[in-house]
Amino acid sequence: MKKIALEEHFITKSLLEYTQNSDFLAMNQSHVIDFQEWLLDIDHLRLEAMDQAGIEISVLSMTDPGLQEKMLDAKTATAQAQEANEYLAGRIGKFPRRFRGFAALPMQDPKAATKELERCVREYGFLGAMINGQTDGCYLDDEKFYPFWEKVQELDVPIYLHPGSPQEMPENYSGCDELAGALWGWTVETGTHALRLIFNGIFDRYPKVKVILGHLGETLPFLRWRFDSRWGIVKHAKELK
Repeated sequence: MKKIALEEHFITKSLLEYTQNSDFLAMNQSHVIDFQEWLLDIDHLRLEAMDQAGIEISVLSMTDPGLQEKMLDAKTATAQAQEANEYLAGRIGKFPRRFRGFAALPMQDPKAATKELERCVREYGFLGAMINGQTDGCYLDDEKFYPFWEKVQELDVPIYLHPGSPQEMPENYSGCDELAGALWGWTVETGTHALRLIFNGIFDRYPKVKVILGHLGETLPFLRWRFDSRWGIVKHAKELK
């Protein structure tokens, strides 16, 4: 049986330096060159790897941190999103049977992000979008993103909530920096982001919205018993107040 891979990253040349200044700094330098080569390739290397792994279709998305981390200027983020999405659409057009796309979105400007999502879905046939965590300390349960979620529901496409770093590194990672990223911290950050969407009512307000979590659901399914148990107590405490 052939497979579909949902979290397959790429990068554009114009965003390579930006990525190097964040994600690649946490890697051994000996691995960085190989990662760059693979991320820049949406051609023979990737197709060969897909064939070897029995992957029929790869859904491509911009590598972390996407446009979310440290790119605070909304106009710059919007321009970079449009450029990256146009590039990806062009590559998909050359290999339409093998590649699909998740849009990169400038969440610094919710209106621009909403417009870009609709453009990518309607014009390019993208399957949804990938968002890499918080943007300037703001999470997706914030009220300013309500119109965005309304459009997501209207378009009936999923949002892939990918790991990203918090705006400020928690003190409990001090002296143990390796815990802050993919090894542990990203799971905590992304799982917490997803819980914010749940507990702050995004799925109550927009019941048809679909959010994808990778990495075995960022461990949340294994803790559902705890959420169910403790929420009963927390809810009761709130009612007493």
